[in-house]
Amino acid sequence: IMAMIGAETVEGVHAVSCNKRLPDISFVLGSKVFALSMEELVMTRVDDLCILGIQAIDIVGHPMWILGDVFLRKYYVQF
Repeated sequence: IMAMIGAETVEGVHAVSCNKRLPDISFVLGSKVFALSMEELVMTRVDDLCILGIQAIDIVGHPMWILGDVFLRKYYVQF
């Protein structure tokens, strides 16, 4: 995913230029589609870099994504 959107790894986090226009990224969980926009993926901004709030992990040869706060903020938390 990070290679597809042109993100780079900076000090252990994924980041893209805040000036870059990115398409929405969709995840399919249990046959339901959950889309996140660039604005929703960004956790914080540092100068011209937008730090993204998803992270890749590999557990015993099974690549996975931690969606974390950016996913929960849109699809789980209710006020």
